Amino acid sequence: MFRNIFLSGKATSGFNSAGTWLAGNPPSVANGYFTRTFALRSPADTGTYTFAGAALSIDLGGRFIMKGPARRP
Repeated sequence: MFRNIFLSGKATSGFNSAGTWLAGNPPSVANGYFTRTFALRSPADTGTYTFAGAALSIDLGGRFIMKGPARRP
């Protein structure tokens, strides 16, 4: 069953882990994810990541922060 999962205000991570998603689980293709007014960080390493949820909404007042090194194509 598809659910809308929201980021909590406890911290600013959770791109690929349970982090601070209110469901308490890492993102999965079965759900849509919303930042509300909080910041979501990408992992801070050199890996390549794809968000695992069905959808990611950076809501009004929310932010997506790239923490890994910058790369150019």
